[in-house]
Amino acid sequence: MGVIEQLFQKLTNENARSVVYLTDGFSNASYLINDEKVFRLKKISDSPFYSAQNEGAILKLIAPNRIGPKLYYFDYATGNMIDRYIEGDHRFVAPDITGEDMKALALIIKRLHAIQGCTSEFYPFQRYQSYQLRSGLSLYPEEENKISAKARSFYTSEPLVLSHNDLVHDNILKNKKGQIVIIDYETAGLNNEFFDLASLLSENKIFALDKIAFFLKAYFGGAYSGNHLKKTILWMAYENYLWFYWASCRYKETHYEGFNAIAKDKKDAIDLFSDFYSKHPDCWVM
Repeated sequence: MGVIEQLFQKLTNENARSVVYLTDGFSNASYLINDEKVFRLKKISDSPFYSAQNEGAILKLIAPNRIGPKLYYFDYATGNMIDRYIEGDHRFVAPDITGEDMKALALIIKRLHAIQGCTSEFYPFQRYQSYQLRSGLSLYPEEENKISAKARSFYTSEPLVLSHNDLVHDNILKNKKGQIVIIDYETAGLNNEFFDLASLLSENKIFALDKIAFFLKAYFGGAYSGNHLKKTILWMAYENYLWFYWASCRYKETHYEGFNAIAKDKKDAIDLFSDFYSKHPDCWVM
């Protein structure tokens, strides 16, 4: 019996009849056990910003809302966990996403943001400073300082909500019944609501303005205004810098090519948004 099988049996009192290696991600290694449970082993990654206790508390908060998979076990010391395996498709979150799926995503994110009781923050600006310092890089200081200052003004003046903060397509699944489930809450915490809206769009390269507006109208309903669109674009621009510096510092520290690929992708997005702002200076007026 291997180490994974022994540990799973010790934690659950169940035999691991089958073990399938799923992923060796940036911060976790995951295994499918008995075709029904996922055993996640937490790696040490961005340790100044990760707290197993915070993640466990957030998983407990969202459990009654059925936004994420059913949780069987969580270790508040290590972040190791066992939850239900969801067989689903994440490829639907893409630039050609349908309006129906956009609306469904907006509503599930709104449900997440409505959950009360979270006490831990995501700290977007502290992360930004840490990643940039560790990367040793500075792209366009004047532009990024302007974007960061504007985003910070909203962060300090608007309510913070429980946010996922990492809505890449790998963390969003649609099961066989068509239900959408959001997984992987290790970066979850209090944040400005626009961070998640921007994350969903920017991380999945949904840049068409009509789709962005449709998504925001589904989220805000009758309260939607043009300022919601401007704020979302601002946070998209901010997050491109944030994750560029994250990927750059992680590449510098690990020499793993996957991080370098992300940094290049974010640099392309930064240039895209820079061009957008040069053509639409009115987007700064909010």
